[in-house]
Amino acid sequence: MTYSKIPLLFMIVSLSILPSRLYAATASPTSSAHAPLTVTFSCSASGGTAPYSYLWDFGDGASSTEANTTHTYTTTGLWTATIYVVDATNTVVSKSFSIKVGAIVNQ
Repeated sequence: MTYSKIPLLFMIVSLSILPSRLYAATASPTSSAHAPLTVTFSCSASGGTAPYSYLWDFGDGASSTEANTTHTYTTTGLWTATIYVVDATNTVVSKSFSIKVGAIVNQ
């Protein structure tokens, strides 16, 4: 049996793995048949590079920079509330919630 000589090539690869950006965000309740509707929003972050900053955009012109907050929707409508979490390296993650207030709940 004959074996041919095959040159072996090796490649060294260096990978930089970024820490994961993890967060948990909740909004409750997210619908009501009638206005006003007060919603409790909460968010916590880990991974990435601390410290973190938070921005809740409630979709109706109001916002908050608190991780945990409440907001009252005073008019009927379909709103999108979004949390933006920014770490010390300016990496941004976001999550959105649909908020339904009034007769639109049944549509």
